[in-house]
Amino acid sequence: MATWRLLWMLVLGLACLGCVEPGFEPSLDGASTQAEHDWTSESDSDDGADSETGDGEPTEPTEPAPLPDPPSSPDPDPEQPNPQPSGCKFDLVWPTTGTDVAQTIVHDAYGPRLLDGSYDWHGGIDLPGHSDDGGFFDPVHAVADGSIHAIGNRPSPNQGALSNYGPSAGNVIILEHAPADLHPGADTLYSLYLHLDTMNLEAFAARFADDINTVVNVDLREYYYLGGSGTTAENRGHKRPTFKSSGAPITAYPRVLRQDPIAIIGDSGATYEHLHFEIRETSPTSAHARNPFAYLPHLDQTQHTASLSVEGATLRALVEIPRAGGAMGSVTDLSQQLDIADISLQLRDLDNEVIDELRVVLSEIGQLDDPDQPLLDLGGVALTLSPSDFDSSSSSWRLAVDFVGLGAIGLIPILGDVYVLEVTDLCGNKFTTR
Repeated sequence: MATWRLLWMLVLGLACLGCVEPGFEPSLDGASTQAEHDWTSESDSDDGADSETGDGEPTEPTEPAPLPDPPSSPDPDPEQPNPQPSGCKFDLVWPTTGTDVAQTIVHDAYGPRLLDGSYDWHGGIDLPGHSDDGGFFDPVHAVADGSIHAIGNRPSPNQGALSNYGPSAGNVIILEHAPADLHPGADTLYSLYLHLDTMNLEAFAARFADDINTVVNVDLREYYYLGGSGTTAENRGHKRPTFKSSGAPITAYPRVLRQDPIAIIGDSGATYEHLHFEIRETSPTSAHARNPFAYLPHLDQTQHTASLSVEGATLRALVEIPRAGGAMGSVTDLSQQLDIADISLQLRDLDNEVIDELRVVLSEIGQLDDPDQPLLDLGGVALTLSPSDFDSSSSSWRLAVDFVGLGAIGLIPILGDVYVLEVTDLCGNKFTTR
């Protein structure tokens, strides 16, 4: 069977990211030394779903209200096979609920989206705070045990909190989760928390590995380049190799435990109160961003549907995921599954054997040089991604994928062959239709 390819990055086998063998790719910050300057801005296109830039002067760090205590984890159609659960392993809790039994209703999903009416590639998910709270009070929790990889408040409206991050990212925390923090055999993950309210960097509640059960107020300026001696535009927010005041080598950086409150949802760099949350796998650069639903608890079952239709010379695949919408900041159970992994257009013969296919793995689009454009070339076939508008109130997530030029590469039905659309979610569950 010949497999046509968009790029080596776009056409892969089944992708069950972080499900059977969870893995991740990193995000922003280097590892534990300054030698790793492979820091790239978070998806700077995520400046809040309403605008590309933030406005207003950020407040200077002040003593925030005490953070709350962490919560307790509270007959098939032949063309639509039975669900094929692969046993997703979810190591994380939801950053906004702090549990593995409740989700915040997503306002902007991972992947293709409309931003101010224009196509945009979104490297994470947006989780709003409550819009009627009269201030910023909604806590953000560490999704797993980990160390503080990078952290910072914006020095000014024109500067990013971290090196190579634009001011639109707002106040940022990046946590590093080593395999020992997750499960044996896991890849290192990086969790990113953007648009946070102002943090008290002089007295940040953290822990250290030698006494992990004790919470202490840590002056993060001693451990990270947060102004003062040695801070530059290239290292702002990242780890110092030596203490700021004494110059002695740093051998252990501040840590947090799963469910620890680490910040408050804010609107720094954005136009409304929300947390932009990302997971990056094995490296903190933006090319390693993955759909957070690969790691956040949700039901492992087939929930999505799909259809095929012909419109002139265009073959259109329409993928839809139903869900219960709600008010911004509202909480739901684990039934929300915005977890499409790949879309495969297959040509099958009379015996239902796959003759050829075009497969698009959504996570690989974010690795392209310019993911923020909807028209792609898939082995000579023009591929257009057309997401429907989506927000907290939406009852479904929809993505149309248009294929043009199938005949030019010989991918057309003959002698009883048929097109089959197979859509797979992050846990390996499939929906198949023709």
